[in-house]
Parts: sequence; structure tokens; C-alpha cells
Amino acid sequence: MNITPYQTSCYLVEAVLAYRTLHHLFLFYKNRKQVYRLHFAFLQISYGFYLLFFTKTINAHNAQEALIWERLENSLTPIFGMSLVLFVNSYRRIFSKDFVSLYTLLNILLSAVILIDPNSYHIGLAHEKKFPTLGIVIYETDQPLLVQYFYLSGILMIIWTLFKVITQFVRNLFRNLFFLFGLILFCTNIFVDILVAMDMVPFPYTSHFSFLILMFSVDSFLTLNQSGRELREELKHALVFPEEFVLNSHATVSDIEFEKDVDLTYSRITASQKEPDPIFIRALGNLEFEKGGVRIPRTEISSKKKMLKLIKILLIRFETGVHREEILELLWPGMTDKNALNGLYALCFRLRRIFENPEALIFSEDRLFFRQDFVQTDFQMFEKYYDCGTTALRRGDTEQAIQEFRSAREFYRGDFFEFDLYFPESEIRREYIRNSLIEIFRFLCEQDEQRKEMEGLLEDSASWIRLDNLDERAWRFHFEALLPLDRKNEALRKYEEFRKSLKKELGVDPEPETLALIERIRSGSVGKI
Repeated sequence: MNITPYQTSCYLVEAVLAYRTLHHLFLFYKNRKQVYRLHFAFLQISYGFYLLFFTKTINAHNAQEALIWERLENSLTPIFGMSLVLFVNSYRRIFSKDFVSLYTLLNILLSAVILIDPNSYHIGLAHEKKFPTLGIVIYETDQPLLVQYFYLSGILMIIWTLFKVITQFVRNLFRNLFFLFGLILFCTNIFVDILVAMDMVPFPYTSHFSFLILMFSVDSFLTLNQSGRELREELKHALVFPEEFVLNSHATVSDIEFEKDVDLTYSRITASQKEPDPIFIRALGNLEFEKGGVRIPRTEISSKKKMLKLIKILLIRFETGVHREEILELLWPGMTDKNALNGLYALCFRLRRIFENPEALIFSEDRLFFRQDFVQTDFQMFEKYYDCGTTALRRGDTEQAIQEFRSAREFYRGDFFEFDLYFPESEIRREYIRNSLIEIFRFLCEQDEQRKEMEGLLEDSASWIRLDNLDERAWRFHFEALLPLDRKNEALRKYEEFRKSLKKELGVDPEPETLALIERIRSGSVGKI
């Protein structure tokens, strides 16, 4: 049978859609962050196949042949609705992730039912739509009531999604009249096609023309808004990294006013923050903040629970930073990305304002972290001096090791995250710092004993005992320091208290080395153990 002009128009639309699909897949390949282009390509693919299968139902030889193409055609309608929701949601979050996942699953199941279930269609011909002027006959097969209900639900979902798009982009619609025209035309055509299906109007389906126009209008909308997005990202980058900001020398005339705003914002930042005060955060013991050596009132941060939690997360991942998606999930679980991102940017703005340094908190490769050249922490300094002391020991430089270890000890005021011991991931660093400090005390006590510096040995062993009052090594050094200082009775009294605590807490007696030392103390002859 010869191809009619109506069929030819359908094939031409399919060819254009195929070309546009390849174009958007290529753009997605160049920039994998533009996921919405991938979903836009899927949207055009699903409609292109839908139109192809619909074309095959025109002038079919019989109802049985039309049934095959009708099944395939209607199975693409849920896929089209699913692709539409994925595309819209990837460009701007309108629906929640749970809704999109559920809607995608239900549409895939509906398509599978239409294709596989033998009872989803009847062999009988529902009716023929004849259009003698165009020389076409469109065959539509009979369907059970349940399938018609699901099919109608899918169409209504598509209409509702388009309505949500119009309400969400209402401001941008009137800036791009072509996009507005395409939306109105396509929505109107869907309504008219529903009337065609109900035999209420005497002409065939024409939505493929309006869909093609809509695709071109959406393409123009994406192109125009992409340049706007790039400018906004450039401004955001200027706010975070003002020293790296350079305006594009090939800017167009339409960008001049925007760049003037960037220049003004940049000049304000650099003028007010030429020499920002260093920020120092204490997380060993109580949580404290200092700016230029002056303590920041903790109420400015602790009264804001989200901000306090954000700071804790950033301190736990101080070296590596935290991915933006992980922060959103931890601080705003279940909230839409748009609202969660607004909340995150607001928190970052307030924190930078408290620190009076816009460069102290930055995003890099979608990870948020404190810049270590502007923000320092006590645990970071402790680990730095401890590593330097360990390196000096390996070189055999004992004096340098003692100096580095004592510098590290000065930063320890309590356990890491003592203010929130059960905060996730804090235990690993807490145990590492405690064990490192114990090694520092062991080394310092050994050096004090070798050099006969009993006052230093007494002080270092007492600090070790405050860290772990059941460590017998610390107590033995402490007892050895007390006797040369004529404090034998104090040593014996503290031993009795220690022995009782050891029995009560651990249910054990002192070690043989400790018992032997106490006997020598009682006899007044203490030597090195």
C-alpha cells in the first residue's frame, strides 16, 4: 500500500526526533553533569517509537495486525510519562526521589503488563477511524476497562507534570515566548487528541506536530538557561575563590551588566577581607572557636543546631571534606534537593559571616571543607607535632623529639569530641590521639627517669594518670618520682588507693613489677625497674 502524506509527516517527525536525540546524547557525553539532556534524549526516543508504532496501525491489513502495533504503541505511553518526569526532575527538582522511583517502577510494570499479559487486549476490533480525504484508516483495538483506566491515569499524569512545569517555570515562561507557545500548543493538542479518541471531532491525531514544536522550544529554553547557569556558577566561584576569579575576555554585550555585578561583589569581598584573621577550632575537650586569638562566643553557633552539626561533620572529615549530597542527606533527610541546597547555602553564608572570612569555608568538586590555610584545629596541630617527634626519634634526635612531643601535649585539653562522644566516626580519631598521647607520656617519663629529673617525672606521670588512672606503667613512674622527693608515705597511700580502684574496676591485683616496686619503696631502696 502506498504511503499517504499523513504517514509521511509522521515519518519526517520521527527522523527529526532521531537527529535531535543523537544531538542531546552527544552533549551529555561532553558534559556528564547535564543528566537532564540524557533524560531529554530518552523522552524523544520514547515518543519517536510511540509515533512509529502508531503509524503502523494506519491502513493495517486487519485487526490482528493492528493489535500488535497497538500493544507496542500503548506500552510506550507509560515510558513516555516516566521519561517526562525524569527529565523535568533532573533539570529542576519538583517531585521527591521516592515519588520518582515509585512512579518509574509502576510505569515499567504497566508497560510490561500491556506487552506480556494476554488478557490486556482483545482480538476484536473496537472501531475504525476513517478519513477518506487523507486516505487513511486508523485501527484501534478493544481493551479491558482496567487497562483503559491505567492508560487514562498515565495521560493525566503527563498533563499534571506539564502543569507543574508551567507553575514552576512561570517566571521564565514569559522570558521565552517560544517555550510558552510550545507548551500551550502541545497541551491543547493533547486535549484535542482525547476528543479524537472519543470520536467527537472529524480529523486525525495531530499531536506529533505540536510535540516537535515543543521539543524545539524546550531546546531553545535549555540553551538560553545554560548560559545563565554558567554565569551564576562563575559568580559563585568568584565568591568562593576571589583570588582566582578572572572575567572572560570574550564576553558578549548581554553579559556586561552581569559582569559589572561580579566586579562589584568581588571588590567588596577583597576590600573587606584583604588580611582575614586566622580561625582556630578546639575539638579536644570543649568545642571552642577563636578568631585572631579572640574567642568567638559559642552561643553564636551552638544555638543553631544545623550549623553546629555541619561544623561537627566538617571537623570529622577535616582533611577530605564532605560531599554535598552526603551533607544534604545528613542535615535534611527526605527534603527536596532545592530546599536542602538553599538551607546548606544559608548555613555556609552564616558561618562565613561569623568567621568574617568568605574563604574559610569552600566548595571544591562538590565537596565542602574548611580551608586549612585559614582554619586550624587543635587535633590537627597535635598530630602534626606528634608526627614531627616520631620523625625526630627515628633520626636519633632525642632533644628534638622531646621538644615536639611537649608541644603536642600542650594542645591536648581532653578527648577528641568530648562534647559529643557518640558522634559518628569520632571514635577512630579519639582512640588514635589517646594512644598517641600515652606514647608521648611513656617516652617523656623514660627520659625524665634517665636524666634523674624527678620533678618532671612526677608531673608527666601525673598527667598520664589523669588520662588513664588504671595504667600501671604510669603509676610505677609516679611512685618512683615520689620517694626521692621525700614523699614515701604519699606513694604508699596512693598505691593503696590505686590497688582498691584496680580491684573494683577490673577485678585484678597489681602486676608483679608494681608489687616489687612497692616493697622496695617500703624498704627505702628504689632502683630502675
